Amino acid sequence: MPNPRPDPAAPRAATPVAAVTPRQDSTVGPDGGTRSRTRDVCLVCGRPGGTPVHRLTSVPASSTVLLATRQEALSIATGEIDLRLCTWCGHLANRAFDQGLADRAAAFEDSQAFSGTFRRYAEDLARRWVADARAQGGCLVEIGCGRGEFSRLLVGAGAARVVALDPTLRLDRVGDDSGGAVEWRAETFGPGSQLPADCRGVVMRHVLEHVADPVSLLTAVRTALTAGGGPPGRVLVEVPDTWRILHEGAFWDVYYEHCGYFTGDSLRALFERCGFRVESVDVVYGAQYVLITARVGDVPILEPSHEWVEGLERAATRFTEQVDGAVAHWRGIVGQEVRRGRDVVLWGSGSKPAGFLAHLAGISGISRVVDINPHKHGHFMPGTGQRIVGPGELVGSAPDLVVVMNPVYLEEIRLELRGLGIHPGIVAL
Repeated sequence: MPNPRPDPAAPRAATPVAAVTPRQDSTVGPDGGTRSRTRDVCLVCGRPGGTPVHRLTSVPASSTVLLATRQEALSIATGEIDLRLCTWCGHLANRAFDQGLADRAAAFEDSQAFSGTFRRYAEDLARRWVADARAQGGCLVEIGCGRGEFSRLLVGAGAARVVALDPTLRLDRVGDDSGGAVEWRAETFGPGSQLPADCRGVVMRHVLEHVADPVSLLTAVRTALTAGGGPPGRVLVEVPDTWRILHEGAFWDVYYEHCGYFTGDSLRALFERCGFRVESVDVVYGAQYVLITARVGDVPILEPSHEWVEGLERAATRFTEQVDGAVAHWRGIVGQEVRRGRDVVLWGSGSKPAGFLAHLAGISGISRVVDINPHKHGHFMPGTGQRIVGPGELVGSAPDLVVVMNPVYLEEIRLELRGLGIHPGIVAL
């Protein structure tokens, strides 16, 4: 049952943003690995308690790390998932998350830029954000630039200069065809970090959901934006949309690196708590992502609307009920194919298939995982050990069933298989 909501007539003490302090409680397990204990407070509003939503006791701590051998993949460090919903502020988070366990080394690979579908979306987003930040001919900062593709797209969309930050930055991997317009920095942004004086906006794509303490990061961004003395720039953020995950029972979108899960409402509430005035919130890319554009506001808004929080509680309760059925459904599909002696492959080797395989622990019969990103070929899936292959390797050894990990790419994958002369059955999550 959901936690009882505090009496609305009772006085409510506002929690100052600066007072919210992350707790990184952990213990050392019998194998010498780190094991996190569930935190008893929400890292956004600081209130105790939280409604249990979903739990897994052992999942790979990284879903996109490059693993050179099957043994290395099978022995990867694991962590726990204990999703809990704060019934006050609506923040859904893995309370057992350990940032140290999840921190990724440079040997990870999560680029989606080899997909034409994704590239077209990213190009449109770059144009939109350059316009929203009024950054034509100006400077933008991208926090968590990954392999740098989007920073270069921002330059192509009209930004004169982009400062690209990522602690896992590999200069040999990002390349640079921007004519020096992108400044690469292997840095983490946090309290005390500064922005260029001419910064017109801060961009973060799929960063906030990886941060255990999003209040600290956004507060650091707000402080840096207001330090220059001029008009502060915009903040433009993209995160996965949790409404879709909850409504679909999409268990494959729950994995260790994602410690925070946001809806449009909870993302707006987080930004307002951190002292931003939200200008727009949109759901895009097949209802998979939430976009938010915000600027520095006058006074933090510390209390969210209870109406949408209650709706989120109901959706979280349905998700808990749906997951068992969804897992059983996919076990049945794969199991039936295996009993018939048919070969099953997954298409896509990123976080979704890692989450899919972690929830279907112990299932056999998925022989390979296909990915169009050549940097992943010859490596192995974390936790389960399937080899990652390119589409061309299916020629001469065609599967009977392809399970597509993201329906957004279904038509693109159909065309790829048709071009290879392969005609397996295809189903999508």
